[in-house]
Amino acid sequence: MQLDLVQTDPNAAVKKQYAGDFETMLSNFNPDPSPTGAKQTWSSAGIGEEGNNFLKYSNPKFDALLDSATSTFDAAKMKSYASRAFQTIIDDVPAIFLYDMTLIYAANNRLTLAPMRLDEWWANLADWSIPADKRIERDRIGLRAPTP
Repeated sequence: MQLDLVQTDPNAAVKKQYAGDFETMLSNFNPDPSPTGAKQTWSSAGIGEEGNNFLKYSNPKFDALLDSATSTFDAAKMKSYASRAFQTIIDDVPAIFLYDMTLIYAANNRLTLAPMRLDEWWANLADWSIPADKRIERDRIGLRAPTP
């Protein structure tokens, strides 16, 4: 196999990426893992200006499964449709995934956390708190005494 590496500045690389002006590329990829995010990244509707499907992957079976996954209110059905859709991508091999990062988040058990979202764990960060009975001296920095 003949391989010629072409180093390109980031702006030019993005233009080539969306124009489909490449034979192969090595790129980082951090899509929204939800079925709705997968539609933007992998469905036929995601091809072009509105989406992020720069590989121009198109499979009507995949599109139909994702449409079903995003239109049902039944969590078990949504999971089944999404799993079958993702298996379709795996079977079609439109990309070779070299690795996947597993991120592990932890918070001290003194914290009271707001509900966490899978796509943006930090979305409700402003609602995290430390109850008064669990505070230690360093937690009191900048807090004023309660007024009666």
